[in-house]
Amino acid sequence: MWELLRGRRLSGAKFRRQHPIGPFVADFFCAEARLVVEADGGPHRRDRARDDARSHWLESLGLTVLRFFNRDILEHPEDVLHRIGVQLVAARSWPNLDPDPEPALDSGPLAALDED
Repeated sequence: MWELLRGRRLSGAKFRRQHPIGPFVADFFCAEARLVVEADGGPHRRDRARDDARSHWLESLGLTVLRFFNRDILEHPEDVLHRIGVQLVAARSWPNLDPDPEPALDSGPLAALDED
């Protein structure tokens, strides 16, 4: 997944890998779109309640969480990228989203989201 997202390869969006957000580490995070992308392996299928709680907490910060099973990423990367791309386009249409990369997140619980 990192090879598909790194270097602004998808819609010019900057993604970070293994980015800490509060008590969690997001697999991939795009600050400008306020988007968390999670790649879920086998253990995640057995612990949906934990993943749901994690997603709910991240969404309470105003983030969008997309989850993909590793199998889908490997077997259908074009479909995964399409879904991420649709979310990036939607994020850019929000009136409060700065179209420039790295929006200011200088206070509150989101302050750490913009750190490199």
